Amino acid sequence: STRWGCDWGTHSAWLEVDLGDVKTFDRVWLSEPLDRVEEFAVEVKRGSEWKTLHRGTKIGEDCELKFAPVQGRFIRVNLLKTSDGPSLWEFQVFAPATAR
Repeated sequence: STRWGCDWGTHSAWLEVDLGDVKTFDRVWLSEPLDRVEEFAVEVKRGSEWKTLHRGTKIGEDCELKFAPVQGRFIRVNLLKTSDGPSLWEFQVFAPATAR
């Protein structure tokens, strides 16, 4: 019943999550209600730099992304290009099955 979103006329934005401590994760799940995202990246912060874990075009309502396990405290969805005010229903981060 809630979502994260930006104003009309916004064509790029990012949503950063602070996991509170360094965690290991290997998967994210995204859900976008309005199909406005045209290009995006999932990134982890390394020092003051962002490292790309996945780059894609469409997110849609059910987008699961898997990658090699990585450690970090900060992870973000960087919406590089959108048709208009981007919006996300869900942004979930998952630990590897053996680390749960």
